[in-house]
Amino acid sequence: MNISPLELLKVATKMEDMGYNFYLELTAKTKSAELKKLFTKLSNDEKEHQITFKKIISTYTDLESDKQNYVDSAEVDAYLITLLQADIFKEIARQKELLNALYNEEKAIQLGIEAEKQSITLYNKLKELFIEPETHSILDNIISEEQKHQKTLENLK
Repeated sequence: MNISPLELLKVATKMEDMGYNFYLELTAKTKSAELKKLFTKLSNDEKEHQITFKKIISTYTDLESDKQNYVDSAEVDAYLITLLQADIFKEIARQKELLNALYNEEKAIQLGIEAEKQSITLYNKLKELFIEPETHSILDNIISEEQKHQKTLENLK
């Protein structure tokens, strides 16, 4: 089975949505004004990334060659999202109950760092699949922002 760049963009969109919700949840849980401000900014950034990916998807949705050469189905979407949740956000899923029961800022920061690293890996992989300079530029900007997120979170440790 070939997975199209379009499918990976859909995964990236879902990943940004999960990141948005993760940081939003941390914003609600933290007592620190500094962390509340940071988590709010990160959640807003993730939402902007999601919007950007949706714009890229709308550009590529009309390409007939993409539809002919790759699988584009709800079943594939569900499979990729399952993989995404199992891999990239596995720590978030496993630690969600802990965060709900007993909020731990250090653990939350570490989970954020891991999520940002996984985002960077996926977006670098996406760059390999697209040859259009405009798409590369957009992905480079998002990768740069995710790297800044990672550094910001690492500096809190």
